[in-house]
Amino acid sequence: MSTQKIGVLTPEQFRLKLACLNDPTVKSEIVRHSLIEEAVDFVSELPKFYSDELERMALWDRIGNGLLAAASKADGNCELFINSVLAYIKASPATVAASERLAAFITNFEKRDAAWKRDFIHQFQEYHYLIIVKSRAAWQNKKGQVKHA
Repeated sequence: MSTQKIGVLTPEQFRLKLACLNDPTVKSEIVRHSLIEEAVDFVSELPKFYSDELERMALWDRIGNGLLAAASKADGNCELFINSVLAYIKASPATVAASERLAAFITNFEKRDAAWKRDFIHQFQEYHYLIIVKSRAAWQNKKGQVKHA
C-alpha cells in the first residue's frame, strides 16, 4: 500500500483540472478573445470622457498611456483601474456621472470574480497595441453611426 498523500484541491484548481487546464496562467483562446473584446468595448467608450483641456491629436496616445499606468497601479482592482484611467484623461466628473454606459461597465465588473478582474486588467499590458487598434476602429464606427443617424 502506498503512503503517498492525496492533495486537496481548491475549487479553482478543481475547475481547471476538470477543464483540462492544469496551468492557471494558460487561458483558452475563447477566454482570451472574450477578455480582449470586453477591453475593446470599454476602451472605445473612453474618448467620450477625454478632456477638452488636452490636445485632441494625442487622444489615443493619452488613452493608451493611461491604460498602462492604471493597469500597473490597479493590482486586480477594477474600480481603481477605471478611476485611474479616467483621471489620466482628465475626465469631467459631470460627464462620467451622466454616463449610463460607464455605469453598466462598473456594475458588470463588480459582479466578476477576482481572477477575472486580474485577467481583464492584465490584458491591457499583454495586448496593449491590439486593444488600442481595435478600440480606435470601434470608436470610428460609433462616430460614423452617430453622424448618419
